[in-house]
Amino acid sequence: MAQVYENRVVLFADILGWKQETAENQGERLLEALSHLGEYGRLHNESIRRSLKSGTFETEDGVFTGTVNPRFLEVQYAAFSDNFAFSMPADFGPRILTSAAFLMRQLLRMGLLLRGGVTSGQLYHKDSAVFGPALIEAVAIEQTADAPRILISPRLAVEWNSWPPSGGSEFILDQFGDTVLNPFDFPFAPASVSVDVVQSFVEENYFFGEIKSLITTKISAFESAGNERVAAKWRYFRDFIEGPVLEVQPFLRQFWDS
Repeated sequence: MAQVYENRVVLFADILGWKQETAENQGERLLEALSHLGEYGRLHNESIRRSLKSGTFETEDGVFTGTVNPRFLEVQYAAFSDNFAFSMPADFGPRILTSAAFLMRQLLRMGLLLRGGVTSGQLYHKDSAVFGPALIEAVAIEQTADAPRILISPRLAVEWNSWPPSGGSEFILDQFGDTVLNPFDFPFAPASVSVDVVQSFVEENYFFGEIKSLITTKISAFESAGNERVAAKWRYFRDFIEGPVLEVQPFLRQFWDS
């Protein structure tokens, strides 16, 4: 019998507050959120992979011809309303966290929090067909996350710690002492780039002023409404940034405080 499973790293995540957002609004923000999720589906599906393998791919800007990084063809993605699964071959290491961090920041700017779990193991994943022991474990990790964070399995964190340093901090310990995704990982050693490069990257990718204001507004609104459960989620995220994120990347504090 042919081998069905591959050894892959997988992220399973859930957008928090989806039910409340559905009940209170007309759906425009949910559609926008889905558009961010859908972008991964448009990039990573079997039809696109076949076109890219042929060396020709039609886009809105014309026809792309050339060689594609074969690693790009190994990425798989599936979305199911307010949750999604994203996977890559296990030897890609923590690269999956870069995509997850970008999506987490995009949803955060919309006022939506993300909770998830990342692990590795035996998995079958082709577009929307995804199953296997690794997915079951990732879902279980997501369900224990409690706070709006993406938990990384302890076993995987140990494995990734043995990888050559990337210059960044893709995963860190949060205020509960658990290993989690750092959505504000700076991908270069700060000393290796100019101050202007650091400032430009932070302004174009992290939107600290916008996010800080949004978090403050959310906490105040939910506390005033007596919704302590949701207010606590936003306080967690504020404390996560002002504590662990800035502690491991102190050079970012000037941008958060400004």
